[in-house]
Amino acid sequence: MSVISHQPMVSTIEAWAKIAELGPRLAANPSDGSIKLQWIQALLAIGLRTLALHEIQQLASDTRMHAQLVDLIAKAERIDDDLITPEQREQILRTNLGRLGPAIENQNELDRWRASAYEQIQFRCADANIVRVVAGRVDQLQDIRSGLRGMINQAITTLTGRPRGPIVLDGVSPPWILQRLLEEDAQPTTLGFRQQLIVVQPSWSDFLDGMSMIDLGEQIGDDRIEWFVGPDAIDRFSSYIRRHSGKAHSSVLIANPGNQSPRVSEIQQVLGDLDKEEQAHNDTLYKDLADRYSDRDAIHWSARFQRRSEPLRVLIPTSRYTTYLKHSCADLQRALEGIGCQCRVIMEPDDLSVFPVDSYLRALDDFDPDLVVTINYPRSTIAERIPPGVPYVCWVQDAMVHLFNEDCGNAVGEREFFVGMIHPELAGRYAYPQDQMQWMPMPASQSKFAGSASSSPYECEIAWVTHQSEPVDVQCDRLLGMVCEHFPDRAAHFETLFTQIRDGFSEDPARFVFSWLNQLTDECLFPDQDPHAESIIRAHAIHGMVYPIAERLFRHETLRWANELAEKNNWRLRVFGNGWDANPEFAHLAAGPVEHGHQLHECYRSSAVQIHASLHQPMHQRVSECLISGGLPIVRVARDAFAMMNDAAVLEAVESGAATPIYEGDTQTALRATLEDNPSGAKMIECIRRLGLCTENEFAERTLTWPMTKVLAAQQSSRSSAQRANTDRFCSMTDSLFANKPGLEDLIRRAVTDPQWRDAQRAHARSSLDAVYTMEGFAEQVLKFVADSISDQSTAETRPTR
Repeated sequence: MSVISHQPMVSTIEAWAKIAELGPRLAANPSDGSIKLQWIQALLAIGLRTLALHEIQQLASDTRMHAQLVDLIAKAERIDDDLITPEQREQILRTNLGRLGPAIENQNELDRWRASAYEQIQFRCADANIVRVVAGRVDQLQDIRSGLRGMINQAITTLTGRPRGPIVLDGVSPPWILQRLLEEDAQPTTLGFRQQLIVVQPSWSDFLDGMSMIDLGEQIGDDRIEWFVGPDAIDRFSSYIRRHSGKAHSSVLIANPGNQSPRVSEIQQVLGDLDKEEQAHNDTLYKDLADRYSDRDAIHWSARFQRRSEPLRVLIPTSRYTTYLKHSCADLQRALEGIGCQCRVIMEPDDLSVFPVDSYLRALDDFDPDLVVTINYPRSTIAERIPPGVPYVCWVQDAMVHLFNEDCGNAVGEREFFVGMIHPELAGRYAYPQDQMQWMPMPASQSKFAGSASSSPYECEIAWVTHQSEPVDVQCDRLLGMVCEHFPDRAAHFETLFTQIRDGFSEDPARFVFSWLNQLTDECLFPDQDPHAESIIRAHAIHGMVYPIAERLFRHETLRWANELAEKNNWRLRVFGNGWDANPEFAHLAAGPVEHGHQLHECYRSSAVQIHASLHQPMHQRVSECLISGGLPIVRVARDAFAMMNDAAVLEAVESGAATPIYEGDTQTALRATLEDNPSGAKMIECIRRLGLCTENEFAERTLTWPMTKVLAAQQSSRSSAQRANTDRFCSMTDSLFANKPGLEDLIRRAVTDPQWRDAQRAHARSSLDAVYTMEGFAEQVLKFVADSISDQSTAETRPTR
């Protein structure tokens, strides 16, 4: 059987248009030889050899057309036979049915279909369309295939964007919509999620007809597809949907316009009835839960968290469709259970599922948690799932765009708390309550990664674990596509912005990257207006596009350096993570993904160095995991990373009293200190200079000057023990930092050639790892923060009014 292209050829597109144009003219003028010749040419262009020869035969007696007909016959003879015999159709049908298994077998219906198959003649076009001749009349002489496939292209763009409930398809005859849904580019891009597909076809004859037209491939036998065929198909479909009501049911129903016995309205009725029932059930359960928790005031919660007369119950919703979050939640569960809590993690039970509202509410009702911990999602973003009275922690791990929204900040309730990678602007610009947020570093599981340095030979000199494998150009094109969809009037501005980021990223190593990116964004996107007047668009641009592009550029440039150094020095370099084998530049370095556990532990400890590079998190959890595992992480930093050391210098200047205040009029505007009077500042400058992150004359005056806004911010951060620990840790790891290719080469060479230095460096960095960097210490800190905050609320409630 010849291979059929999935996309129509240009010539066939033009030929179908010609047939659509000539059809009415030929019907009105059946004896017009000129129209007939054009008609035959169009038939040949779409591969309909048999019908074209039939039309040529009708003109054979016209001697005036002899030369043209001879030429057309020659063309027809060069085209493959287009006839599809009943035997060939049955072979296709049996092949398709064989992949579905015995559940879709009905010998009586197959016998009836076989008898009817001889009542029509079918021809296959060059673009895979099927044209039928029934009772001597040509049927479906049009480009049905392209029309039906194109009809769902927009829907596929939506379907591939995120996990959702099953797609229900009303009928497979003709099979073009089903074929399109099975193709690789129609599958979801979410890691690990498989889109469920439900086919409903009450008519056996239509079903068998559709399955006999084309070989649909091995994928139709996938267990992600449910088949409901036969007169009772609607009833069985309804029963199935109700049995699986714990999953989100269909959000998309696709009607097949070619279906001879459509049942769209009945399918809609089934789904609509279930929607109403689930909504009523959820409304009732939500109200019951809200009433239950509303009876528990701050005094109740203070006693519950402070005394812990029985184990605290902690509910942790997460998703299986993540590279890290599901592991992070499992590690948190173990840590909390290790300090006496009862925990329950809820996530999708299999890779076809999407959690509905019902799953959250049932878990709350059954488990009656004292605390809910989610990652990256404030309560307001899932408000229909978590009633307001339930103590709630949003663990911020990523700069998700939805966080940077004033509506989210204003919606924060009194028993809602935020921990983790807290951005200062959340309180400053987006109205989040400062006293309900606490910055904490990303922790690593001590129990999962504990180990010592390997005594066996290294598997490689250089290793890196990261999933950011998508090429920057591809990333920018993908993001630009999102811009065209959501902000089409600004697409040209975004394209300019992306280009300037790529072109200018490495120009100035002494630059403060985030300040440059923010300024560049405002100049490109908002040249004639206040950027903060468009705060939502700006947040999407900065946190969803600009920072991710810069982070990818930072990492890929670092990997490029490492690759060049490995080739130069004959070092082995391996990159672990998803998708590197598909990156044209770095595919030769791809070592595949590693499971978050023993495999990752061994990966960390079996290389001389582990590279880490991040604009956002130089003390990322991968650095901690590597140290706990017995490996040596080396970290690329930008100038921005020294904000931590700068805070330490500010505090030392204030506390020592050696700093000089600077005034404008009667107002103090800044603070200045000499490096001789400010050892912390001197150490910072020494490190910045050593790494090449400042200009030669930048600190020629040997002084540091801080505006009062920076002084106040440093004093605010000093109140957090976690931030003080983070500063101390960064200061202790300065010998493992690099900022350019020569610095990277020096660190690798020293680790490879001087085992004693490597062991000492790793031991020193490991000793600086405060308890809050472990999941066990982090869990303790989260519970303490919640307990202290609720205790403060309780005190406020019981304080007598004047």
